[in-house]
Amino acid sequence: MSVPADFNLDEPTDRRGTGSLKWDEAGPDELPMWVADMDLRTAPVVRRALTRVAREGLLGYAVVTDAYEQAVTAWWARRHDWPLQRDWLIPTTGVVAAISSIVRSVTNVFEKVLIQQPVYNIFTNSVLNNGRRLVTSDLLQGENGEWTIDWTDLEAKLADPLTTLMILCNPHNPVGRVWTRGELARLGTLAAAHHVTVVSDEVHCDVTLPGVGYTPFAAAAPVCAEVGITCLSPSKAFNTAGVHSATVVIPEPHLRARVERGLNTDEVAEPGVFAVPAVVAAYSAEGEAWLAEVRAYIAANKARVAEVVAGELPGCAAPVSQATYLSWIDVRALLCGAGAAGRNGGGADDAGPDGPANATGDATAALAAHIRSRTGLVLTPGTAYGAAGAGFLRMNLGTQRARVEDGLERLVRGARSWAATAV
Repeated sequence: MSVPADFNLDEPTDRRGTGSLKWDEAGPDELPMWVADMDLRTAPVVRRALTRVAREGLLGYAVVTDAYEQAVTAWWARRHDWPLQRDWLIPTTGVVAAISSIVRSVTNVFEKVLIQQPVYNIFTNSVLNNGRRLVTSDLLQGENGEWTIDWTDLEAKLADPLTTLMILCNPHNPVGRVWTRGELARLGTLAAAHHVTVVSDEVHCDVTLPGVGYTPFAAAAPVCAEVGITCLSPSKAFNTAGVHSATVVIPEPHLRARVERGLNTDEVAEPGVFAVPAVVAAYSAEGEAWLAEVRAYIAANKARVAEVVAGELPGCAAPVSQATYLSWIDVRALLCGAGAAGRNGGGADDAGPDGPANATGDATAALAAHIRSRTGLVLTPGTAYGAAGAGFLRMNLGTQRARVEDGLERLVRGARSWAATAV
């Protein structure tokens, strides 16, 4: 495929002073590689669509158009073999807003919501901030490094009558697993047997390795469609999180009516004037061509990180994951030295930029803080995603190759500095 000139992913971007969460909260010499948005400009077709809206200067109330519904349904049918029906779609302002609303609309206060840690930390917030009780069924890591579901533990916790909702991450952030059709079907069967609804966050589904597909939870088996709520958005693949557009998909009509009422009550069911054209443009043929280039670029970034970590940090590893533009770096070998667990720092940096975490006795957060203080590289300690993330660092590779090389140099330098000061 020939690459148009405006698909130059190596082109530098300067986000300082633009109101960027990632860059404007970093120091002048720091390199932020934590929060999951990209430093790559979104697809030219998306930029042109937004420019047209701005040029017209008519920024009033918007409606969801036929073109929007056609774009979403055609994309999932073509790319993911899921023939969506238009009446299944509920447009919303974002996946996080939708999940929080769903927690409120399909569960009662003090009921239990299950998540699989280590997992996106905002899931925890969506549960606890709404007065529900958090239940975790931690993922397991096998000898080959692949993360898997602890089926025995999961079924036991789904069987609790007070567990009424599960939040699934498919593909999984931060470990990068693409769950198989068989795994998803088994999960749906268990959920249905125990009267548990499953809300599946699938925002990373289009950022898989070239040649690697994914199965939508609700498409894995008929039973999954009966219990499943799927949250979709171009926000990760096309770097449009700031546009605030997502779609909730619910095949089962009674569940759909309940969720739609909740989304409207919470006033998060009306995407803005920029959201609809951005989605239509992203899910176009040109958007698809741009995405193919991005996926290959991210795969090369992941391969480079895996190579450097294996070669420069003995005992550590950064496997090339199946999905997301994130590297989940195993640094447990660095934390085995005497005295490592005692160097907590205790400062604000230890909480991790992705959200608060108790860093007391947490060597993982201490390592992340050490790397930041010595090199300026800002990573997320794995414990931000639950205790099961101890011994891992999350590194955002949705950026230019030059910044990846800079980040790797800082990572190696910071890790060696940590090792050298071990008592």
